[in-house]
Amino acid sequence: MRIDSLHLEGVGPFENTTIEFPRGKRDDRADVYLLVGENGCGKTTALHSLATLLSPGATIGLGVARRFRTPNSRISLSGPEVDLLAIRSGGRIDAGERMTQDDARNGLINLMRAPPAFDLWREDIIEGGFFGQRAYEWAAFAYSGNRFFERGNVGSLEENRAHPLVGSLGFSAADESQTLATWIAGQQFKRLKAIEAGQQDRAAQFKRSIETIEGAVRGIIGDDFAFHSSVDDLNVRVLLGDDVIDFDLMPAGVKSIVSWISDLLMRMDRIQWAQGVPVLEREFLLLLDEIEVHLHPAWQRKLLPAIQQAFPKAQIIASTHSPFVVASLEDGAVIELTLDEKGRSHAERAVRAPLEMSYSQTLRRLFGIESDFDVETEKLFKELQATATRVLKGESGAREELDRRAAELKTRGEEIAQLVQFELNQLNRLKPRPTGT
Repeated sequence: MRIDSLHLEGVGPFENTTIEFPRGKRDDRADVYLLVGENGCGKTTALHSLATLLSPGATIGLGVARRFRTPNSRISLSGPEVDLLAIRSGGRIDAGERMTQDDARNGLINLMRAPPAFDLWREDIIEGGFFGQRAYEWAAFAYSGNRFFERGNVGSLEENRAHPLVGSLGFSAADESQTLATWIAGQQFKRLKAIEAGQQDRAAQFKRSIETIEGAVRGIIGDDFAFHSSVDDLNVRVLLGDDVIDFDLMPAGVKSIVSWISDLLMRMDRIQWAQGVPVLEREFLLLLDEIEVHLHPAWQRKLLPAIQQAFPKAQIIASTHSPFVVASLEDGAVIELTLDEKGRSHAERAVRAPLEMSYSQTLRRLFGIESDFDVETEKLFKELQATATRVLKGESGAREELDRRAAELKTRGEEIAQLVQFELNQLNRLKPRPTGT
């Protein structure tokens, strides 16, 4: 199941807007859609509206109902297999069956068209299904960059009996550190027991779930990272670089990454999937609200490529304030939300990635940030950008001129040199068009 569009009418800053999510072109990468725009343009409202439609009973704390401005306000989503509609009236959003006109006025959600995969999901996440007795074909998860994995303390290796879908669309959910630590320790313990029993395939399965998290984190931070267990206690620590440290001593950016990726893999590992599809080959929706917020720009650039490769069958809808995240997008689309003179938000047509814009152009066009350097440096940057455009057009001699201008700019300081290198790296990812096209 996939989502093709989200419609918001009278919700938060949205008057009457449809956000479209066109399919990507690569089967080996997740489809990613980045919502960008100034504060107050509705990026978070759009993500929370999606979460509420998919799980209205479980996400009432997201406050979407309070963002409905009129009795006729509504949110809806559509796709090749599903259409959902929510109409606000009476102060709440609730789950409902097929609606009559009167039902619609009373604020129920209408499942106009939904595949069995979604019907099963909806029944379990809203009404509470029987964990372990159902096999899923689709799921949805939501996280924000403000999640943190603070502690790795494990009191005992008790099996988690909570349904893995509970809280899966909560974005900044309550602290789950101990639950995650217990699951990690449990995976490592089960792997050892499987090895002792000669069950090499099961041992490899337990190892794979942990290695997926470790590999994703290493790919982003560019340093050694692994979970570490001690023979002295059950507590989970991490190997970061050359040191073994407690979770609370990790940098904030690493904590944030480990928190949401670990939670996602823990939930996916505990969900039974139809036809036994491996975790990394499953189709699911991932909503991400500014997950780059605690990350250094160098890590922000690596975030999306790592996620797109790790979960190639996923559909990812994310909000971001980072030009580094936008510039790193390899397949998917960027959707700009703009405010008009009345403060109402509108969604621009999705721009497919890779963007034919340099880093500086991305910064200026999508984020409205002009250069704040001295006049001469700003002039040189504009000349560099103009030359970069000529390189993309395939003009003869433009590349040599670009390299000369870049070398000149780099002599003006470390910060400027870093920005110039980002510009060159972005340009190298784009293929110049033949002259005359």
